[in-house]
Amino acid sequence: MKLRPLTSSPLIRAFVTDPAVMTPDQRLTEIASILAHGYRRLQAAARREDELASSASFEPECALRTQENAS
Repeated sequence: MKLRPLTSSPLIRAFVTDPAVMTPDQRLTEIASILAHGYRRLQAAARREDELASSASFEPECALRTQENAS
């Protein structure tokens, strides 16, 4: 798998995989990884909203402070 530099600066060593040299299986794996990461972020956001909603029913003042800190 060939890597291409993101920048010409020798101080920054960031590389990404060049899609032109990836096999179809590697491309599918990369796409699945990106989708899984997005799904985990959505699940975490939904979990935070659920936690805020449940804490609001028990302790409204605490939930308000938590919501203010989150934003």
